[in-house]
Amino acid sequence: MDYFYGPGRNHLFVPGPVNIPEPVIRAMNRNNEDYRSPAVPAMTKTLLEDVKKIFKTTSGIPFLIPTTGTIAAVI
Repeated sequence: MDYFYGPGRNHLFVPGPVNIPEPVIRAMNRNNEDYRSPAVPAMTKTLLEDVKKIFKTTSGIPFLIPTTGTIAAVI
């Protein structure tokens, strides 16, 4: 396979190395929520309302497809 490199420089923009504060590490130290858990609908309801704010809409209806990544092959 041939690769084409565009003009200019390619930059890798990654954070770090940085010191992560201990409270942040503790906040991240929790298990992921199972997408089939009954707690997910309550958690995502507020997230979906925030998505409306991000896209500055009141009439749009955001939605989630709760599934594993393998569904992407079907859509």
